[in-house]
Amino acid sequence: MTTATLAVASLLAAGSASAASLARTQIVRTHHAQNLISFFDHHRKAAETPKGERLLWQAIHTLDSTVRSLQAVGAATPAASEFPPHHTLWVCIHNHEAPSWYDHDSGHNGHYGGLQMAWNWLGYVNGDAANLSQAQQEWAAEKAWAASGYSYSFLYGNWYEWDNADVCGTTG
Repeated sequence: MTTATLAVASLLAAGSASAASLARTQIVRTHHAQNLISFFDHHRKAAETPKGERLLWQAIHTLDSTVRSLQAVGAATPAASEFPPHHTLWVCIHNHEAPSWYDHDSGHNGHYGGLQMAWNWLGYVNGDAANLSQAQQEWAAEKAWAASGYSYSFLYGNWYEWDNADVCGTTG
């Protein structure tokens, strides 16, 4: 889940009518912005047009203002410790793998979730990774990478098609 989605969920849990109303509005804004960003991530040429650049900027601004408005009313955001030590690496890999952390076989290739893990991936995932939270998917990847001795060949072996060592700055 994104920070904005978790913050919205905490507002809904708060239970007040005004918090629930704000949360519903923010959910709609957040989903619209996430869909736009996902579209432009998969259609790079469209993002390079003046209209595409404007829409992409608006989507990013919407997500930023959503997080700020939720923080202003005291919505909780996830603790940094919830994520593994190499969180930025897993987010970078995710940004090149799937539009969402919860995609069920989006490429029709037997890979699931934000890191496009195979079914029961290396014994660290039980079934479909898309059913796990972002943090759980990242921790599964972190544990598998740690078990490999933090081997760069492990990264290449699992996410080789776009050369993550260059893209995500993990060259050994």
